[in-house]
Amino acid sequence: VPDQTAIKELRKLVGLKIIQSKGKGRDVHYILSR
Repeated sequence: VPDQTAIKELRKLVGLKIIQSKGKGRDVHYILSR
């Protein structure tokens, strides 16, 4: 199912961004609030 693949990719990207932004609380908050 393409939708599930897209969701998995999105989760992966969001997870990577959160890891990269651990020191930047504002960025993490922005990602989580989208």
